[in-house]
Amino acid sequence: MLKLFYKKNNLIVIFLLCFCFSNSQNYNSKNFTSAKELSNNSVRALFLDSQNFLWIGTENGLVYKENETFTSYFEEDGLAINNCWAIAEDSNKKMWFGSYGGGLSILNNEKFKVLSETNGLVHNEITKLFANNDKMYVGTSNGISVIDINSNKITSLRPFENQLFRVSSFCEYNQQIYCTTYNTGVYKITVESQKIVLNKINNHQYIYSTLKNKDSIYSSNKSFISKTKLSSFVTKADTIPMYKMGLSVVWDYCLGSQNNIFAAAWGIYKNDGGIYEIVNNEFVNRNSNFNIPSKEIISLAYDSKFNKLFAGSKDNGL
Repeated sequence: MLKLFYKKNNLIVIFLLCFCFSNSQNYNSKNFTSAKELSNNSVRALFLDSQNFLWIGTENGLVYKENETFTSYFEEDGLAINNCWAIAEDSNKKMWFGSYGGGLSILNNEKFKVLSETNGLVHNEITKLFANNDKMYVGTSNGISVIDINSNKITSLRPFENQLFRVSSFCEYNQQIYCTTYNTGVYKITVESQKIVLNKINNHQYIYSTLKNKDSIYSSNKSFISKTKLSSFVTKADTIPMYKMGLSVVWDYCLGSQNNIFAAAWGIYKNDGGIYEIVNNEFVNRNSNFNIPSKEIISLAYDSKFNKLFAGSKDNGL
């Protein structure tokens, strides 16, 4: 049980829906919102930690869910800033929270430590976090930082002077780390002699999110998803996807109990978002099955222990 010395509130979950799967067509669900449990109804990030407790990053505070108890954390409790867009856990069991504007908050021994541009972070707008061995890879709105989880030593790189380097995802393949960006392509990341070296793999643009699954990678683009052989995605400049599917922008993915893939979609300027399942390379909307009214789903997490799917929305909580 987490015993932090901070103020406890009911967590206001931004459309965090909890689905109990069965063999029926429609599933039981719960909706947590700022009316009672959450601190805000816009849920940017979801993460189940090694103890199977749920962390909820919102646009106004961080929420911790232990069973049916919700606890909210804000700047006065040690957070860098009152929002959370990315969450990860390192191999030392420390929790990392990336904010959009204030840098990182690291939870260790019931206390938060803040790392920002002042400490050498490349940018304070965190978009993605990726834990790998003794390093935390930090993707931002303009550059990459790699942090040693034992010493907190930061190595940073902002590749371009006149072009943003906005990181949208990380993945590992054959013991190499890769990142995708929104507008500049796919890169292999190497840390050498206390500096980051980027090797550009291809010019794929407008990648919003990715999911590595077995020998394939799913990448979200403008209004469609592409499925590609992972070996091709990270080695060839001109990759032809095996499949293209969908009609919205996917912001997050997760795998279910039978390796089924769920996608969180929000079309930004189109009313075609929601929660989708990829079935036989088809994009199937599950809003009615799960009783979800929101068309702005942006984060997902799956609890394999209790067979529950959590969906965070931009407009209606958890």
